[in-house]
Amino acid sequence: MGPRFCLGLTCLFFIFLKLNSVSGLLCYVCSTKNENERDCDDITLDSDKYLQNCTAPKNVTCRVQVQWIDFEAKFEGKDKHVIRKCASTEYDPQAPCYERTGYLGRMNVCACTTDACNESSKSVSTNIFKVFVVSLLTFLLI
Repeated sequence: MGPRFCLGLTCLFFIFLKLNSVSGLLCYVCSTKNENERDCDDITLDSDKYLQNCTAPKNVTCRVQVQWIDFEAKFEGKDKHVIRKCASTEYDPQAPCYERTGYLGRMNVCACTTDACNESSKSVSTNIFKVFVVSLLTFLLI
């Protein structure tokens, strides 16, 4: 084995360790209801502004809730709120999202189990990027 091959394996080993670290789940935690968190609606993968370590075993999923207040009640006008947080509910891969409706409006809730997975839907998936980086390094080093 040449030095280039050993260097490549070492790099892949450290990337693998970083991608699969044993720390708690990282989730975005913010709410557009809070005046200083109005940008919570549009979080991208390159942002770590609201990223927090969720304590295990209590928090097992990340969640994003989109609430539409359709009726002018309780001194709130018609509005949309985005809430991102850690959650203790179990993840169901068959139904990662659900919708609730009620008197004051409706709510769409989605859960996920990978780091930073509750980002804005406008973002590119973290897992696709990770696979691309590892594949590229493998291709270049072999």
